[in-house]
Amino acid sequence: MRHYDDLCAYLRVQFPEQKVPFSGLGSQGPITSAVLLRGQDFIYDVIDYPEQVREFLTLLTDSIIRYRHFQNEMNGLPAVNSQAGGLADDFASLLSPDMWPDFVVPFWNRLLDGVTSGSQRSVHCENLSPAHLKYLKDIRLTHFQPSVSDMLTIENVKANTAIPFDWLLYSYHITEMSDAQIQAWVDKTVSAGITSIRTQFGEFACKRGKLDRIKSFYRAFEKYRVE
Repeated sequence: MRHYDDLCAYLRVQFPEQKVPFSGLGSQGPITSAVLLRGQDFIYDVIDYPEQVREFLTLLTDSIIRYRHFQNEMNGLPAVNSQAGGLADDFASLLSPDMWPDFVVPFWNRLLDGVTSGSQRSVHCENLSPAHLKYLKDIRLTHFQPSVSDMLTIENVKANTAIPFDWLLYSYHITEMSDAQIQAWVDKTVSAGITSIRTQFGEFACKRGKLDRIKSFYRAFEKYRVE
């Protein structure tokens, strides 16, 4: 941790005009953290040792909360955010929907209750199925980010949860799309009533000269601009 503190201090000196927050290693949600610590054995643990898993997840979630408090305090902020809190927990999708009431919902609530006293609560979780979505209401979410999942469509997300969500044009799709295809995707998404729409790009788009696809994505919204 000292390394990240020193690195943060160095960056603040080098870029005094920028606000450089301390982040350290960042943090994941309880299920992702459990899988990273236990590996694939965690999936068997849930079945073979459910009581021990609940105890493990309680301790792990409390550790994540303490680390989030530490991050805030390092950045001169209150330990508990009074307005909003969120978590990212992609590996929660590895647990079947019928396991969520016991092994996901309580610990997502515990984490969010620990990091915010406000009403704005958000979750990012990839690869969910429609059957998972009914449990999101039990976490009192105000926003859900489904990100990447071949099982979800705008229609079946709306059919299974009333929680507002954003919609992603996958980075591995946009790089192979024409201007017309990108415009059609944006138009269809807007017509479905989605107001938060995004895409991503990374090393592949940069190295393969595909950044023009990202510019095309931005241009596709020009017709919707409100002056």
